[in-house]
Order: sequence, then C-alpha cells, then structure tokens
Amino acid sequence: MIVNTYSGLNEHRTKVYKDGHTLLTSIGPRNTKMNTFQFSQLPTPHLIGTRTFATQSKKLPFEVDTNVVQDVVLFKYENPRFFKMIILFGISQFVFWMYLAHFAYTCLRDITQSEARKLGLPVEVDQDDGNPDKPWWRKINLGENKYRNGITILCTVVGNVILLSSWFYSTRSVRTLVLLKGGKRFRLVTYSPTPFGRRMQVALDNVSCNTSRSHAKVSLPIKLRGYWLHFILDKRGEFTNTKLFDFTAGLKRTWKK
Repeated sequence: MIVNTYSGLNEHRTKVYKDGHTLLTSIGPRNTKMNTFQFSQLPTPHLIGTRTFATQSKKLPFEVDTNVVQDVVLFKYENPRFFKMIILFGISQFVFWMYLAHFAYTCLRDITQSEARKLGLPVEVDQDDGNPDKPWWRKINLGENKYRNGITILCTVVGNVILLSSWFYSTRSVRTLVLLKGGKRFRLVTYSPTPFGRRMQVALDNVSCNTSRSHAKVSLPIKLRGYWLHFILDKRGEFTNTKLFDFTAGLKRTWKK
C-alpha cells in the first residue's frame, strides 16, 4: 500500500506493508527530478519474500569434525576384578614353578646305593638292572646333571613366562581411550598390576587400527607407533562415540620406516 502525503511544496511518498513497517520514504519537491531517499526500518525477511542463505559448510556430509572443544571418551572397559585375578594367577604360578626349580636343583642327586644308605635314604634294588628290554623311562636317572639342570631350567622358564604373560596382557588391555581437546592427541589408560593403571598420551597420527571395528569379533587391536606389539580394545567394552572413533583411532595408517 502506498500513502501520499503533502506538506507545502514537498511530496512524501511512503510504502507501508501490512505489518506496519515502513520500507522506503521518498522526499523531494513535487516538480523536480531529483529525490532524496531515506531508509527506515526494514521488515523482516519472511514478510518481503526474500530468502536467507546459511553459510555452506566446507565439510562433506560423510565427514566428521574431529576438532573437539573438550575431552571426549571414545572407549571404556571397566573390569578391574578380572585383571586382578590374572595378576594373582601369574604371581602364584611363578612362586610354584620357582619352588619346583629349587627342589630339582637341590634334591635330585646322582648317588650310589652305599651313599644313600649312609644318608639314611631308602634304597630300592632294581631287579631289571642290565636288562636291555627295560622300559626307557626306567633307564632315566634324574640325578644326572643333564636331567637335573634341564628340569631346573624348564621350571624357571615356565614360571617367568606365565608371570610376564599375565603382566604384559594387563598392561596391553585398554581401560579408557580419550580424544583430547583439539582432536590432535589421545590419552590412553591401560590396566596394570598397580592400582593407578598405566597412562600415556600419543599423537593422533601415531595410532593405527588394521581391523575395522564392525569386523572385529572378540577384540580390536590398535598399534601405537614406537610401542612393541598391539594394544587391545575388548569388544565387551563400550564404544561411547562410534562415529568419532572410526574417524580418529579407527583409521589405518602406514608409517615410513
């Protein structure tokens, strides 16, 4: 709607919309060609039929913004009782096999029957001594140095392997995986024989996952550059942010040697 008002020699032409807002006012003499325009309050965009355009994002629809503004937990697995039992099992097995090694080295002796009688030990007379058909296991003299030393070394190795395996498994099992603020580094916490756990921070480019999260059945191994073997993410744990995990820690990366 256009409203014309006159005041002396000046003509005021005003465009008024339905909501009462004034868009444009033309002020000037009636018989002159030059007009001075004065802008008043503009109506809202939806009333004048114009369109507003949002700034288009530079990222594609399938991309994820990894520049997080605060620390984000990607994975957590809370099962401390299980790993305490593993550590206790390793320690008990170590003590048991070390005792066997000590027993084999100190108590297995190669002595004659006369020496045994002097020591007050029971003596068993072998009726098949010299018989070529005697079973092989009855021909073995565990008191000989080769058997005694062999049993001692075997028991020592078995005890240490069990202890180190349980210790190593607990320190390679991830308890929490956190993407730090900025999206450039991770904080990784593993289980440990100590109650505080093992904490480390690694750069995003130093983490590689060779297996897809959806394809892993029991556990998801991830490799940290500079560390021997893999770290384990148990699938019984919870991936709290799957999409962000897949675009950060879940990517496969290759490093130059």
